[in-house]
Order: sequence, then C-alpha cells, then structure tokens
Amino acid sequence: MGFTNDRNTRGYVVGEKLFYLDEDYAGIFIKNGLDTFEAVWNAEADIVDNPNLSRGGHSDVGILRLSGEDGNEQCFYLKRQVNHNCRRISNPFRGVPLAIREWENVQKLRKIGIQTMDVACVGHVLNREARGLLVTEALSRYKAIGEWLSQVTDPRQRQNVMRALGRLVGLMHLEGIKHGCFYPKHVFISDSDPLNIRLIDLEKAKPFFSKKGGLRDLDTFFRRTSQLVPEDKEHFMEAYLEAGPMSSMSPSSKKRVASQMMAVGYI
Repeated sequence: MGFTNDRNTRGYVVGEKLFYLDEDYAGIFIKNGLDTFEAVWNAEADIVDNPNLSRGGHSDVGILRLSGEDGNEQCFYLKRQVNHNCRRISNPFRGVPLAIREWENVQKLRKIGIQTMDVACVGHVLNREARGLLVTEALSRYKAIGEWLSQVTDPRQRQNVMRALGRLVGLMHLEGIKHGCFYPKHVFISDSDPLNIRLIDLEKAKPFFSKKGGLRDLDTFFRRTSQLVPEDKEHFMEAYLEAGPMSSMSPSSKKRVASQMMAVGYI
C-alpha cells in the first residue's frame, strides 16, 4: 500500500506495520515518549464518547493531553480502532482500518485547498487483529458552525461564511468526493478568521460518480443545522453552484435542485 504526505514525516513502514509522525509534532511526542505505534496506542486518553462497535470491531476517541516543551499542555484527539475496517480493491477481504482512509482523505482535500484536521501521527498494525490509530490536534480556537451561527447575527458576516462554506463543499463535490457525515458538528469556524473553515471527521468520505451524488451532504447539513435561516441557505447554494459541481445540469435543473434543497431537503 502506498501513502503520500505533503508535509515532512518521520516513521517506518515494515510489512504489515505503518507509523508516521509529522515533523511539526515530533518534538512534543518524543518528549512524552510517544514515538512508536505501541507507545501511542497505549497512551492514556480521556474517552469522549461511547465506543463505535459497528463493522464487527471497536473504535473510540479520547483526548490526549501532552506536556509541551514550554511546559504548557497541548491537546490532541486520539482515535484507536480494532477491526474497524473498510474494504478496497487492494485489500478486498480484510480491508484496512478506517483511520487510514480518514488520513488519506485529509490529504486529498488539502490538495484541492480544503483545510481539515492537522494530523500529528497515523499508523496501523495488521496481524491477528487490524489496529489503526489517528492523532489530530484539537481545534482549540475554533467553534462548530452551529455554535458560531447562534452567536453571530450580523448579516454580512453570515453571508461571507456561508458563501465560503458553500464554495468549499462545491469544490469537494466537483472533485467527486462526498463527506458522508456532513453534520454541523463536523464544520469548524476559526475564532480569529471566520473564513478559515475546517471540515473534520472524514472517515466516511468517499468518491461518488453520479451528477447528484453529493446532494445528501447538503440535505444532512440543512436538516441538522437548526440555526440556519433562509438567507444562509441561499448564500450557501449560490456559492456551491458557482463552484461547478452540477455544471453538466441545465440552468432550470440547477434552479429546481437549489429550491428543493433550501425548502425541505432533496433526499
């Protein structure tokens, strides 16, 4: 299996074992004795939600608190998975941990200019069990978009953010990638620059091939984000369509789809 990373890494790939540690985080991880797969796997983390027991395996997420070189605490999210796999052509029977697919999706979105999570390290061990892990830096100076919308009433600010988000999602769909779990808790807005938007939780992101294959993302987002007003949806859809994911559709068809999405959802 091949892996690419557009940032410097340190680590190893030995047979059925992989471990990458990003150079930007190597200092703090080495300082805390977390420079191997097993060390990170066995690290103490505060579990934040009930484990996911689907796919015949186990997946949990915990907060990993590390002491920095300056003595300050830095927080990360540690995702650990056992036999929580997805199948692919190169590995159709056993599959690979979803954490690996999520890391690959981070790389794909970054290549088209969409910011997601900052990955500190990633790895898997495939023997009797398939274990995978992914560590990402906590977005400590960001807010989930639902919280942001509930606090911001200025129409111009809301317009700018919804257009920026619509454009990002449009670019993602133009590349033939759907998020697959596009809830408001997976869209984060920077406290210092609201146009700095991050899309997270990319486990379920995957290619699609139909003209309307990405519309379920929009349906999920519009239905689940109660803070949206009609103008927010309108600004989102305008920028989404300008990005070109439905360029092969006629103007009347695009207008009909946009009206349906802004009303009650498409699916």
